Amino acid sequence: MTASIANPDGSFTRLTMVSEWKLAAADLAEFKGDWYSEEAQSAVNVVLEGDKAFVVIRPVAKLPMMPIYKDHFATQGYVVWFTRDAAGKIDKMHVGGSRMRDMLFERVKK
Repeated sequence: MTASIANPDGSFTRLTMVSEWKLAAADLAEFKGDWYSEEAQSAVNVVLEGDKAFVVIRPVAKLPMMPIYKDHFATQGYVVWFTRDAAGKIDKMHVGGSRMRDMLFERVKK
């Protein structure tokens, strides 16, 4: 199911309904690791604690990652999403927020 919203500038925003993402705790292991952004000159970690994942920004923050749809998580005002390579393996992490559209992070360690 899709819907379109007409924007004042003449463009359209398309909305697509997606199925709920049923994420098993074992699936979280794909996302964990150390990530680095050249643009931000910053490193973050995705860590697991039981059946929960967190983005850790040392030494100040540990943000819970709440699944929203496949490979996408909400975390305290940000959306964190992961892209996959041709083989289906997670290769990049992206972060977006109100004033940040797509901050790219590369995995440096699993």
